[in-house]
Amino acid sequence: MIQTSSGVPLFESIVSISEKYNDQQLDYGAISVEFGKIAKEVRGGKELTDALEDSAIRIRSDDYRRLMWQIANTNKAGANVGFVLRQTMSYLEDEQRVKIRDYGSQLSPLAIFYMLMCVIAPTMGIIFLVIISTLAAIKITEVLLGVVLLITVISQVVFIGLIKSRRPVVAL
Repeated sequence: MIQTSSGVPLFESIVSISEKYNDQQLDYGAISVEFGKIAKEVRGGKELTDALEDSAIRIRSDDYRRLMWQIANTNKAGANVGFVLRQTMSYLEDEQRVKIRDYGSQLSPLAIFYMLMCVIAPTMGIIFLVIISTLAAIKITEVLLGVVLLITVISQVVFIGLIKSRRPVVAL
């Protein structure tokens, strides 16, 4: 986006991103590999727009796919790629903020339910067992405490999995 906004052609920007540098700040990771494939296809005679569309088909990320379609369509129309990239990135940022906000609103009830099921219920259950055992002469065995511990551990694992499954995938 920065390069195309400053007048560098789209293909040259893609080539620049695809090159490997020894500097960690200039390392774009997996996107460098994909942009390298795009550059190789274009140098092999394929139209840039077709290479971008093929890249959008290859990669499973919805955000990447959406961005590549926008770039391909902008390149086809001959419009300002830098402006379109800026607008698309702004839209994707807003979308990620909404995902994070939704996750936060889902997390509050889950946290309360977690506290209820994994902290309060086992504590109250053991207290209840101690009271019953003193009144009714029922013995609390190690097996019974082991079962309570096992149920508590299983419920903790289930809640942690539930919380992780609801976490949105966002890029920072």
